[in-house]
Amino acid sequence: MNFFTKQLYEQMQIWNFLMNFTNQEEDEEVSEDIIEYYQKQGKDYYTEQKRCYEHSYNETKPLLLKYLPESLRVAIYDEFSVYGKMPNNTLMTEIDKYRSFLYDLIFNESEINVNRIYHKYYKDIKSSLPTNIQNLNEQYSFHDSQIISVDYNSKKQIVIKLSCKGSCLPSDGIAVLTFYDVKFTELNDDYIGNWWLWDETHLSDLGKFDFQAIFHKYNSNNEHSLNELRIVADEVSLSFLDWKDSI
Repeated sequence: MNFFTKQLYEQMQIWNFLMNFTNQEEDEEVSEDIIEYYQKQGKDYYTEQKRCYEHSYNETKPLLLKYLPESLRVAIYDEFSVYGKMPNNTLMTEIDKYRSFLYDLIFNESEINVNRIYHKYYKDIKSSLPTNIQNLNEQYSFHDSQIISVDYNSKKQIVIKLSCKGSCLPSDGIAVLTFYDVKFTELNDDYIGNWWLWDETHLSDLGKFDFQAIFHKYNSNNEHSLNELRIVADEVSLSFLDWKDSI
């Protein structure tokens, strides 16, 4: 992946985690409707918030250690580790500064905006891509679909089946993504159960397009990992099945 990289995804997780330290006054004034909604579900709002925070901290901690500047390292083991604990003013200033840096890097409409750069790049190469991959890119988003199977036994054809439930695809069934006349692949055996994050398309000297995607998954210990896929091919198609038709 040249644009939507593993590093970008990891930095987004850090930005999301650091958002726990904004709007603290608003967080303290939780509406009675929200508390009542949780009670109707048999849950306590504050207990659930604490549980979610602790899960987020444990999941994000390796990334915090990897990316945060030295000035924030003490917060990883102290302020960040305890739900509801507010960093002191000095650390809050450092948190705000780093969060702003990440926001500029990931979201701002500026020269370093990844989404903007990729779409400009895609627009420049679009006319050189076959219609089938253009239609796939412009009509469908695979975000949050989950891989059921990957059949790449054939040297010329790869079939990826995806669960559409909860995804951005226009179906609640199964999506069948098929690549034809495959020239080159970078695949592994660890895709089953992965959730689709992003994809991007490039030109290739080997085939008519170079399709790349990045996924995330959790292992049995609830540890997070990222996977990438790359397929150089001449043609692609997408179809949908009902769950009953897939049996």
